[in-house]
Amino acid sequence: MHALTGERLLTAWERGRENAEPWRALRLLETALPGETLSSLAAQPLARRNVLLFELHRISFQDHLDGFTICRRCGSQLEFSISTRQLEEQLQIPGEEAWAEEAHTWRMRPATTADLIAALEAGDDAAAQATLLTRTVTRSDAEEFDSPQPGWLARFERLNASAEIRCTFECNCCGAAEVLDLDIERYLWREVNVAARRLLAEVHTIARAHGWSEQSILSMTSARRTAYLEMLQA
Repeated sequence: MHALTGERLLTAWERGRENAEPWRALRLLETALPGETLSSLAAQPLARRNVLLFELHRISFQDHLDGFTICRRCGSQLEFSISTRQLEEQLQIPGEEAWAEEAHTWRMRPATTADLIAALEAGDDAAAQATLLTRTVTRSDAEEFDSPQPGWLARFERLNASAEIRCTFECNCCGAAEVLDLDIERYLWREVNVAARRLLAEVHTIARAHGWSEQSILSMTSARRTAYLEMLQA
């Protein structure tokens, strides 16, 4: 995996701007993992995709995710800093689950980004849920089926629980426990967006002063660009 720096950062930013969620996460990973394709990344279990996004954040920016949330009891602002390595430890990548029913063996696999995309295109919430369940379940005789069976939703939620990233914080003011659903895709995209715009501003400043090409400036290390900027400001 390559860090998102220089030209690679701007490429990821351009691709991300052209795509909405959940395609955006795949575009960022595609840029950092040249050997992977969109289809292969879309077929990864969501927990595995999230592990890759944590790793990409760590090598491109920093290990910790910094942010804040609001206490729902007293309204205080809660600041937090979480290690991506600690979060990765919580994400267990599940395998298939099998069970016997109606003289058949049924198998359910973990949901993927491709499944999410299909569910988003399904229409209403009920249709999206049915799409997720029927896409992830197969029967031993390979026959198709029209609708989910009772109990599938509970199995699905249990199997894919590790794809949901929940963090618990204690409010310093009232002591209440606040649970935060962390969306690593959105968090990483915000970091990419800010870093890319900052890099473009640096390129603009140096190019205007020295007449150098964008490519030559982007090929510099961050430390060297910073040194040129400091000299210009002086």
